[in-house]
Amino acid sequence: MTNTPKYNVLDNILHFVSTEIRHAKPLYPDISIQNQFHEIYFDELSLIIALVKFEMDYLVDIPDEFCDYRLTFRQFAQAVALLPRIELDKVEEFRTGKYKMLEYIADGLREELGKKHFIS
Repeated sequence: MTNTPKYNVLDNILHFVSTEIRHAKPLYPDISIQNQFHEIYFDELSLIIALVKFEMDYLVDIPDEFCDYRLTFRQFAQAVALLPRIELDKVEEFRTGKYKMLEYIADGLREELGKKHFIS
């Protein structure tokens, strides 16, 4: 049995980001992430949301310092693949924390939209 976690991690990251940005253009694993912000027209917030969802699915906590947008998705995935997975007895607590993070982001967006568009 062969072990190919880096390949699977890369595919999963690309899947979560592609799903979040909902863009027809493909993401390129070997072009820096920051260059794809402009080329494919997605922003940092979309990437953050996609990565939080990936973390909950893959059960890994990605440190903030890993989010270096000069990296390619392949380099990022290789670094993430080396991180320890969340222990099974801590999964519920971990996912709860990630859901709270997504709620915080959503609340911030609602507040910002309310200021710009007078939505209540």
